Amino acid sequence: MFIKKLMYNDKRGADMKLDIRWWGNSKAIRLPKKLLKEWDRKPVAFDAEVKDQRLILTPIFKEQKALDVLFKDYVGNKDDYPFEIVDKGGSLGKES
Repeated sequence: MFIKKLMYNDKRGADMKLDIRWWGNSKAIRLPKKLLKEWDRKPVAFDAEVKDQRLILTPIFKEQKALDVLFKDYVGNKDDYPFEIVDKGGSLGKES
């Protein structure tokens, strides 16, 4: 059985129809921007499964790098730097 429309309910309970279209030799579902904004991060892919005649798409998010996590709230102020800044004096050689 081929379903031509998929239904999506957003947080407010409003329905959104998703069309299935040709993309090369395959069928594709275009995900609207409004739907993708439901997550706080951008999905990079989706796991898909069919259960009880329903297509279930589960978003896969890009893993955050260690530096991304460490500096997520950093805006560039000295108050944001968690370590003590130690002044060791001026330059001693030609490193200026």
